[in-house]
Amino acid sequence: MTMEWQSLTKTQKFLITLALMAVLPFAPELLLIADIAGIEILFSCVVIYYRPLILKVCALYDYAKESADIILACVRKSAIKRPSVYFPQACFCSLTLVFLGAGSFALVFLMPGFLLPGYV
Repeated sequence: MTMEWQSLTKTQKFLITLALMAVLPFAPELLLIADIAGIEILFSCVVIYYRPLILKVCALYDYAKESADIILACVRKSAIKRPSVYFPQACFCSLTLVFLGAGSFALVFLMPGFLLPGYV
């Protein structure tokens, strides 16, 4: 099925022109094809020209989707979903932060150096 440029609507012409304006600065040799063969051949050449990039982007999208599915599965099975495990762990982490956090580190190790500078 071929589609001629004259039979396209103004919206389709605008979208194709916009896509070509975004692509052609990176492939100036395609301007010669546009001048000789026409817009239909140019558009098919652009698709063929950028096919490896399109395939790479699709592969990255599939990889990201698979990674997101794995992350969601891990979060669904994690201890956060079980209150019997989460509550004691949260209490332990809070106590650890209170006793070993930055404030207690400063009080235990840094304040004696400020208070007794000549003796330390």
